[in-house]
Amino acid sequence: MVHSVTPELNQGDDRPSVYHDPDIDRWVYRASALGSCERELIAHRRGMSGSPTPDWLQTRFDEGHEWEDRILNRFTEDTGLVLRGQQARGTILVGKNVAVRGSIDAETDDAVVDAKFLGPDLYRKLIKDGIGAFPHYMWQQAVYAHALEKSRICLAMGLKDIEGEGDAREVVGIKEMHYLWVDLADLPTLGQIKARVLKLEKLASGDG
Repeated sequence: MVHSVTPELNQGDDRPSVYHDPDIDRWVYRASALGSCERELIAHRRGMSGSPTPDWLQTRFDEGHEWEDRILNRFTEDTGLVLRGQQARGTILVGKNVAVRGSIDAETDDAVVDAKFLGPDLYRKLIKDGIGAFPHYMWQQAVYAHALEKSRICLAMGLKDIEGEGDAREVVGIKEMHYLWVDLADLPTLGQIKARVLKLEKLASGDG
């Protein structure tokens, strides 16, 4: 069963990769974490807390959030496609006690659009090798596409224009854009998503 909702406003979410949602009385796997290391996901499922995010990595996350709207605006300017559904939330229900959930950046009539603000190494690797080189992206985007019933996804990738190094490092703009379109057929299936979650549940319970 797939269930999708659109919240009134995205309030941010600092919950762990797996958490219990009392509103639906289910354990929820975050879409962005579904492709992570199984040991890490199992630990979160068992209630263990992870290590805090390093400052340098948090800075990169914050940059992505800060530039998200500008990347989405560039998408509309470059493609002519109208965006809607900013921060729409998609949920895939698995069995009676589990769900996978994630909030998208935006959507078109047939696609989920995910804004990525990337440094040069990751930007070039995605262009060269495609989404298949990044399993965590594949699982995340598959959840979004299936939950929101889209036929494809687009990674709207902005290359960071960076000046300076170390403490003087500053992001000053978007150097260039690239749009990586991926058909639903090239992403994990709904059955594969559910099978992965059920496997994690089995391992977390000690039955694996």
